[in-house]
Amino acid sequence: MPRTTWVLPGMLCLLAGFASAQTTRQMGALAVRDKAPSDKAVDLTAEDLAAVVKAMPGKNLATTRLLEGGFYSVNIRRLTGPETAHVHPTALTIYVVREGSGTLITGGTIVDAKGQPVADSKPGDDIKGGATRTIKAGDIVVTPPGVPHFIRDAKGPLVFMNLIFERGAAANAGPQSAVSACDRECLRGKVTQLLSALVKHDVSGLPVADTLRVTEDAVEKPLAKVGLVGTVTRLRGFRQDVIDERAGVVAAQVVVEETGAPVLLVVRLKVVADKLTELELVATRSRAEGLIFNIDGLGAPSAVMNYAPRASQLATRDEATRAALKYPEGLNGAKTFAAVSAPFAPDAYRYENGQVMAGPDCKFAPGCENISTQSLAIFERLGDVQTRVIAVDERLGIVLLRMAWGVRERGGDQLTVWEAFKVYDGQIRAVEAFMRILPFEKRTGGWQ
Repeated sequence: MPRTTWVLPGMLCLLAGFASAQTTRQMGALAVRDKAPSDKAVDLTAEDLAAVVKAMPGKNLATTRLLEGGFYSVNIRRLTGPETAHVHPTALTIYVVREGSGTLITGGTIVDAKGQPVADSKPGDDIKGGATRTIKAGDIVVTPPGVPHFIRDAKGPLVFMNLIFERGAAANAGPQSAVSACDRECLRGKVTQLLSALVKHDVSGLPVADTLRVTEDAVEKPLAKVGLVGTVTRLRGFRQDVIDERAGVVAAQVVVEETGAPVLLVVRLKVVADKLTELELVATRSRAEGLIFNIDGLGAPSAVMNYAPRASQLATRDEATRAALKYPEGLNGAKTFAAVSAPFAPDAYRYENGQVMAGPDCKFAPGCENISTQSLAIFERLGDVQTRVIAVDERLGIVLLRMAWGVRERGGDQLTVWEAFKVYDGQIRAVEAFMRILPFEKRTGGWQ
């Protein structure tokens, strides 16, 4: 069998002016496989690459990040349709086409659906005035920093290596260096690094700040004393990231295992200067802990939540947050979401711990097939809903809220819910939540 070897230290020498952890906007989700070592070369064989590409359609992945190097990344992409027009202001990108063909546009001006230029290097719907060409297997395209690029169509599908390097980083960085600002894929990589450390039962290598604060199930403790460090044995296939680049926050709903037993795990990280400053973990291990525990409904991330809207479809950060906050407003009103004008799409759904609890496929209770008109009368006795905005993923249009409700006084239990809202085209399209019962005293999760 043929063998392809990428020797990364040599690559950095040849491209000493560049390295990056940035990525593009595209249809479908992205998965990060490994953190790149800094003291040895890495082999990515032809067999390995073929296996990765073969698995991508079933996981709804357009991109797999093969190696995250902090100041560079090695990716493989599989496109079956157009991506979003975008630009890396400070990163050089290299495409090495392996299979299929497509139409690539470079240069020109990024525009929205109405043909108007977008500002501040934001993504858009098309490129006006760029150079258009067909790319095919065997071609290599090098795009300098600041040059817009856009794959308008893909045939075959189009499979290509995507190498991204941040300007100046490789020349100035030592073996253990990383860019000071943690962008989208850097934040995603921090979650991957944490999950890997849990599986290995060793968190000593995590990049933590001296001021790191950690809570596990709303109890503050040192990182080395986190119970999950000694109990997690494997990662399952479900992981939903919510990445807030502006706040330096990333959260993830993940299914892990403890000696074969599934666990629903919520992770929240805050990153400052490439170091972890906050870590919040909440684990649900059974129906008794979460009211619902449908592992069969959590085989893979949903296509709806990972759909990447075009720029013209996305709400602003404030607009998306206001839409999501209509949810706790509706719960507090104890009537229906329609009564508070929550902007649910007609086919919107809600999943809780893997179970359909509202939407067209809901069989849970009469009337649950319409989330807007589903009765919320039970909240008349459940009391007020405490709400905290955890993260706003402006790239994918996801708002993550942490809510708690139930008993009104100390000594009882409340339901804590990490609820992700998919918002685009002015409507809430989906709600997906992980839940855990916690004592009233822990309703803030230990975080104010």
